[in-house]
Amino acid sequence: MNLNQIDFNKFKIIRDKYNRIDENGVNHGRSIYYDEHNKLYYKIFHKDYIRLPNFRLAVKSNFYEGLIPSLTDYIYDNDEIVGYITKAGDVLSDNEFDEHLIPDNLKAKIMNKLRKTGLFFYDLVPSNIIRLKSGELSLIDLESVYEVKDFYEMRKHNAKI
Repeated sequence: MNLNQIDFNKFKIIRDKYNRIDENGVNHGRSIYYDEHNKLYYKIFHKDYIRLPNFRLAVKSNFYEGLIPSLTDYIYDNDEIVGYITKAGDVLSDNEFDEHLIPDNLKAKIMNKLRKTGLFFYDLVPSNIIRLKSGELSLIDLESVYEVKDFYEMRKHNAKI
């Protein structure tokens, strides 16, 4: 879907950090909108968002294949991915320390993706996993991916495991 085809005025703003730049000058710009009628979330990244290249690499590498059944579409600005659209679901828990709620088979899938792609999902917490009406689990916060080689660079981006 192309960015200019979306009327964001129809949606509820869930998070508006589109122009967010931290004290170190790192761009963390992104916004999340909710389409209440269709039960869809739209996440849009600022063109300079620090993790946008990671997200694009994960898409290109098929990292998300089998991990995001909630995904309905990617959002493009011309030929560049700038966001995505997902179905709504229920988070496993709002408490990031409820790690025991993450099924072992999902952890195994993500570890297999690491082996195949050299990418890892660094923010694997219950609040970044939703359960769809179908019962399927789906990752959200899809830009939470880094290459293994960049593990020690994450701190520069305010990312922690």
